[in-house]
Amino acid sequence: MAEENLTDISFIYNDYQRALTSNTAFAVFGTLVGIVGNFVIIVFYFLRWRVNEERYFIPILAFVDCMACISGGCLYVLSNLFWLHFPSDVLCRLLYFIHVFISAVSGHIILAISVQRYLLICKPYGPHLTLFRKRTSLVLITIVSLVYSLPVLKISGTALTQETYQEKPVVYMECYFVTNNTPIHSFYTYLLLVITLANIAAVIAVYSPFIRKYRSVISTKNPDSNSVNISTIDLFRQRLNTGSTQTDSFHESGQENNSALQGEADNLNQTRPFESREDTSRAVTIRKKRMVTRMSLMFSVII
Repeated sequence: MAEENLTDISFIYNDYQRALTSNTAFAVFGTLVGIVGNFVIIVFYFLRWRVNEERYFIPILAFVDCMACISGGCLYVLSNLFWLHFPSDVLCRLLYFIHVFISAVSGHIILAISVQRYLLICKPYGPHLTLFRKRTSLVLITIVSLVYSLPVLKISGTALTQETYQEKPVVYMECYFVTNNTPIHSFYTYLLLVITLANIAAVIAVYSPFIRKYRSVISTKNPDSNSVNISTIDLFRQRLNTGSTQTDSFHESGQENNSALQGEADNLNQTRPFESREDTSRAVTIRKKRMVTRMSLMFSVII
């Protein structure tokens, strides 16, 4: 019944055809890049990293982000193709709900990864996220995200609008995130904003001490400038990659790495006798700066 009341709006599409086409092309491109990128991460995880308990969240996050790219791409492309005559109210509500729900799950998984790394590096002798706790946290993330995403099914949908365009009355059907701007709907919109900002703030709060710990480990120097505490850095990486909670094995492996790396450093000095200690120290300093830069960049991308 509503579609019968729509006026001929083809002339509006003609006026905005270039903008709609470029917007659609950009959405399709972004969707494809996201799908391929996350698919590569999933394949790389199972073929290269294999199954690693400490990377439990990585393939799940990649899968969720892949679904977010698909849902977001469908929402934006359909909104462009059917800008002023969206075909289905149910489809509109489902697209917005799925988009909000999947995005919420993705953001909270990033927070869980941040907490995991914080406990692993900054609290090595404290409690850790065991496999059971990780699975439990994933279930809680899904339930919480679902609970505060469900209202989207109520507030979103299509709405019949009548306006004047170029002195011509037009009636069109558009898909809206909020169909009626009531106080309760406005409150829910601001609530989503607060949840999003709180999640970002929590990730920053958890990652900040992790980055400081990483910087302090890298900046630590031994009396022998050739070694520059590389064993500590490798031990840091080992803890981050394996997630071992056995502190004795850390100390033992650290001592073994220290003696092995010291032997490598001695061999390096013998094979390159003409290099000065200043050159070696400069090369190590550049290496450490690159490591800090990569970690800071990763932190910025996550946020």
